[in-house]
Amino acid sequence: MLKMTLNCPCEIIVWQILPALRRELARKLIQDFGLSQKEAAEKLGLTEAAVSRYISGKRADFEIPNGKVSKEIKKSANKIIEG
Repeated sequence: MLKMTLNCPCEIIVWQILPALRRELARKLIQDFGLSQKEAAEKLGLTEAAVSRYISGKRADFEIPNGKVSKEIKKSANKIIEG
């Protein structure tokens, strides 16, 4: 877990929400579409090491609640796969 004082909403977004969204997108691409970590990293514009840390839980400990956000992540993963 990141130990720092978050003073403004943009810091919360950058340090917690965006990494959690990347983690969920990487998981979808790997689990639902059978991509390797390397392929998922290329599709997301990340390094393979970053995807590995997302998947292993060493990065992005913020949990995305089920519901509309999860549906949008699925839609985004489909669009990424379709090109």
